Amino acid sequence: MRPKGPRGQRPLTAVDFCAKEANHAAIKRLIPFAALLLLTACATAPLAIEGSRGFFWGFFDGAVAPIAFIISWFSDQVGIYGVPNSGGWYDFGFLLGLTSWAGGGEAARRRRRWN
Repeated sequence: MRPKGPRGQRPLTAVDFCAKEANHAAIKRLIPFAALLLLTACATAPLAIEGSRGFFWGFFDGAVAPIAFIISWFSDQVGIYGVPNSGGWYDFGFLLGLTSWAGGGEAARRRRRWN
């Protein structure tokens, strides 16, 4: 006998979830997404080379990304993301550069009421 949950019901298992007719549509939508995720996991990126773009280039590229995105609609020579780059530090700088458009954390801090 299975243990009962907090409301006296038995816990929902994966088999119970899949057995419900209403969940079949959700599962059918999830399968293509999972397949796409598996395919993108196989994508490769060029290796970082000595002297490639680092944190500060990432910050700059992130700061100009919205402008570069609009320009990239009209030109094939403009990209948003610099490749090859140094990896994690470039990504971190890119993320910080993108958030600078939203005011960083300052915009969220101003909304909070201090009593």
